[in-house]
Amino acid sequence: MEIKPDNAKDDTKVDSSAKAPEVVFETIYVDSAPKLRNPEHLVHYELGKSGKKHGIHITSNDNNGLFSNEWVMLDDIAKCLEPLAKLDNFPSKLLVTLFKKKSCNNSGFLAAILRHEGVFGAVDKKMYQHHLIITSANLIKHFTSKPTQATTPDTPK
Repeated sequence: MEIKPDNAKDDTKVDSSAKAPEVVFETIYVDSAPKLRNPEHLVHYELGKSGKKHGIHITSNDNNGLFSNEWVMLDDIAKCLEPLAKLDNFPSKLLVTLFKKKSCNNSGFLAAILRHEGVFGAVDKKMYQHHLIITSANLIKHFTSKPTQATTPDTPK
């Protein structure tokens, strides 16, 4: 067995430009949700479908606040919500694990979307606390019963 020093050249080539194929989503629903801190400003998002998978992604917001526009699968949101059903209330930051990119606004913006969609309810006098209204078992059905054609926030639903 030949042992090469760390600085020895290796004939094995790795294609660093090779990436996993990008998943393409068909947008089936477009909407906007009031932000938690200032409901006059909106977070814009899309519900999309890729094969049998559904996801949500944040597309923009009306004011300051960086975010990740990656797709978050409804299956993953449902799994994240399962343990929250046992809690009286919980903070937005418990959603941070759903995102690969770690913008600090991701979980708050997603919580605003989930409140707007009726999945979460507000906790009195606690801006970033929520209680679960739609169970994880019913989450996918709740979202997939939305209109199947893309709409814009200005289009009547």
